[in-house]
Amino acid sequence: MLRQGARHSQIVLAARNVASIASQEPAGPSMKTKVPGPASITIKKKMDPLHQTTSVRLFVDFEKSFGNYMVDADGNALLDVYTQISSLPLGYNHPDLVKAAANPNFITSLVSRPALGSFPRNDFPDGIQEALTSVAPKGLK
Repeated sequence: MLRQGARHSQIVLAARNVASIASQEPAGPSMKTKVPGPASITIKKKMDPLHQTTSVRLFVDFEKSFGNYMVDADGNALLDVYTQISSLPLGYNHPDLVKAAANPNFITSLVSRPALGSFPRNDFPDGIQEALTSVAPKGLK
């Protein structure tokens, strides 16, 4: 019973977080401050004694970023042509990825970070089968 309550709490929190995520791209770039702006400078000073910050250019508000636009801590909307150094090919907060992230199985996989080569989830083969056959060329299904 306690376990079910904890899982329900995870789902409610995930849904609440999903609701606060941006759901459309800005109309275009929007600059409210110089980059880095005052908020990024303040955050950088806070981080300086904790971690190296020489490569930090600005701090990102990932909840407000969407599509190809990165919104920084100062509210500047910047066209991110590098997509976080090519790690976001679908852009920020893609609706299908946000929806998938709200799935309780995704949440447990994310927080447990399995070593898939040695200890995959018990439903991993089914997930791989579903993911690969849906995009496999004809004849390889």
